[in-house]
Amino acid sequence: MSGTLEKPLAITAMGAISAVGANAPQTCTSIRTGLAGFTEHPYFEGLSRDPEWEPGEPLIAASCRQLDPFAEGSDRLLGLAVPPIIELGSQARLRRADLAESAFLLALPVLDDAVQNWQLEKALVERLLSLTGLSQFKVIRQNHSGHTGMFELLNEAHTLLASGQARYCFLLGVDSYLSPDRMELWDHLWRLRSERNADGFIPGEAASAVLVELQTTAQARSAHIRATVAALGFGDESNAFTSENASTGAGLCKALSEVIPAEKGARWVCCDLNGESYRAFEWGLARVRLHEALAGMATLHHTAESVGDVGAATGGILMNHVAYALGRPHPPATEAILWTSADDGKRAAMRMTTAPPA
Repeated sequence: MSGTLEKPLAITAMGAISAVGANAPQTCTSIRTGLAGFTEHPYFEGLSRDPEWEPGEPLIAASCRQLDPFAEGSDRLLGLAVPPIIELGSQARLRRADLAESAFLLALPVLDDAVQNWQLEKALVERLLSLTGLSQFKVIRQNHSGHTGMFELLNEAHTLLASGQARYCFLLGVDSYLSPDRMELWDHLWRLRSERNADGFIPGEAASAVLVELQTTAQARSAHIRATVAALGFGDESNAFTSENASTGAGLCKALSEVIPAEKGARWVCCDLNGESYRAFEWGLARVRLHEALAGMATLHHTAESVGDVGAATGGILMNHVAYALGRPHPPATEAILWTSADDGKRAAMRMTTAPPA
């Protein structure tokens, strides 16, 4: 479904871990105050301008200090995923019996040449649920769309909740570019920022989680509604990142036009701009083509400037950031437009608003 949701969704619990915070409040406060978690990686060296003659260059990354820097693959993702789920559970005010009416929706990294060897489909969910003590979910689904994964799963959650197939949906996004095999792969692809490649991103890692339910359900059980998801939008870009041509901007414009209210426009925008020129160019096209809708924009936040590019965890980091800010004094606006873009051409957007009056 795209556009305004007939049955708005309530975010009633949040969790996160990132380079700038061990939980959601720390992460969101750090992002809001402009702190950055960029440090030199303890051992990995990227390719130099002339690998045959010059030594490797230290990699600047946004790593989670709680993790073993040598942890790899699914073990690294598991170390990231457990804390936000525990944090979410501590806020949810749900009984164990409620899990039988709940869905667990997991956004995972794109299946690049490194991730394909991690065998995530076989054991990650089972290990995660065992470690967190959550094993009775009615529905369990996974998504490998990367940056747009959590927004796509939020759309799936709306379908499950609106149809009565689930009463609560646990959404988790987890990703890391800092497994050694993946750092090497993406460095060879000229995607990581370095002295030899200014048009790259700072690799990061994070996990982010939100509990969503129908707004009416949350109100009926007197849950603490952090924010409301009022609209979702999706689009497809024909000139994906791997194309030889620049983005047309069509997919992003379609996604944004489905969530920006015509009568109000967008004053606050949060997105996954990560320092790469492809995304910046596409956003520039959207600014021009949606000039009237974006003319009143006063605030633009891109969380990668604090936590680096965090792939499949991006959507949840954006949602955590906005929901936390809406609950604090003097937010940039009473609603925000969020958007993300995946390398394969998928584009996703949403509109989040303050919680409805009690």
